[in-house]
Amino acid sequence: MSQIDAQFFEATQLAFFSALREMGEVLRKEMETPELSPETHRQWYLALKHEALVLFDDQAISGPLEGMKMQQLERITSARRYLHAYLNGRGKKVGKTVQTFAQVGGFELSTPAPENNPEGTTV
Repeated sequence: MSQIDAQFFEATQLAFFSALREMGEVLRKEMETPELSPETHRQWYLALKHEALVLFDDQAISGPLEGMKMQQLERITSARRYLHAYLNGRGKKVGKTVQTFAQVGGFELSTPAPENNPEGTTV
């Protein structure tokens, strides 16, 4: 497992086990068609989305911005916009996996207005 994979795994582990715990509760109910709630799907999606963006920012901007060339900043900005579009299920060729997950999970991909996280970056 790469360092990035390990960081992502560690950051999403709590949300994963929370969804897994609910899955166990649903299975114990012995329903004909067991399903997780749309809120569980949504929380899992939001956890993955948040950590993907945090990890991207940590990896893409590993030094002071003042030392970067304009071309580097443009590439980082473009790549982050693409990642954000993918994670929001937008674009013609991106986000189908995310759109399908939201559809199957029964939740909307609409996101609230961006908030500033403690580090001051928009998520």
